[in-house]
Amino acid sequence: SWFGKKPNVYYGKYQGKLSVIIINYSSIVIYRLITRYLNWTGQKTYTIKLKKLDLSNKEFNLGFLRGLFDTDGCFYKPKRVLSFSTVSIFLADQVTKLLDSFKVDHTIHKIKKLKRKMLYTINIYGKNAEKLSDRIKPRNVNKVVSEWPGWDSNPRLPLFPINTRSPNSGPD
Repeated sequence: SWFGKKPNVYYGKYQGKLSVIIINYSSIVIYRLITRYLNWTGQKTYTIKLKKLDLSNKEFNLGFLRGLFDTDGCFYKPKRVLSFSTVSIFLADQVTKLLDSFKVDHTIHKIKKLKRKMLYTINIYGKNAEKLSDRIKPRNVNKVVSEWPGWDSNPRLPLFPINTRSPNSGPD
């Protein structure tokens, strides 16, 4: 639970496979905390961004990056790749600026699938990934993976963040 509240959990399948888990909290306290730092217009997923990008607030920025990588990122150990994906061009731009402010080399890939929004994947490789990981100290150990399940033709380009739990563990 978060803030003493238990969430409603919903599972969604696409083509017979678990494709999404929605964790829904109904709390004005949590909403106010989120909207204190984040802003969006219309559909949140596509427009979410920090209200104010303050590159001088290093402690906040490291914590923000940790939160992003803990939720929508992963660390692929064998290739030493730290990866984060979003469909918000605004958030992708802000993450790029944050990484630049910490002098972290990175790449950004735009991935467009049929009938889907553009996906922006930011990758940090090798020693840069290890250095940033040491600095942000990710808390979600499930985001450290040793293999990429479901990759098809190009194992060098991650298409989506990976969760190491079994993709078929949710209800029907």
